[in-house]
Formats: sequence, structure tokens, C-alpha cells
Amino acid sequence: AYANIGIENSAAGTLSNADGTFSILVPKSLSNDTLVFSALGFGKKAIPLILLKPELTHTILLNEKAIQLNTITIAAKRERN
Repeated sequence: AYANIGIENSAAGTLSNADGTFSILVPKSLSNDTLVFSALGFGKKAIPLILLKPELTHTILLNEKAIQLNTITIAAKRERN
């Protein structure tokens, strides 16, 4: 759901719907390029457009990508009046 889909090195792109479906119009000049899928919390996946057939339904799965963040400590001091 809500994955970013774009043509590599291009401004052409879209966002998938809540159910993960999407539609993208690919200009003929970019038909030999690569479609890149990405989403927060997942790794990127690049698929050459030539492998995707418009008349078929494709399922693209992204692998989870967890990032361990460093621990931070927040402290506050009382202000004297």
C-alpha cells in the first residue's frame, strides 16, 4: 500500500493505492528503462520495463528493511523563577 513507483532517472512516477494497485503511463521514449518500487520500511526493487507485460497482472513484493536507530536520552531541567 502507498508504494512509490517511478521510472529510473526520470520524473515520471506514481503512488500505489491502499490495496497496492497502480497505473502508470510510460512514454515511448522511456520504454527501455527500469521501473523502481520503494516504500518506507522496505528495500527498493528495480524491474526493467521490458519484463512487464501491460496485458498481465504482476505482483511485486518488497522485502522489509528494518533500521536500528541509536538510543537518545532527553532530559529537562526546571527553570527557577
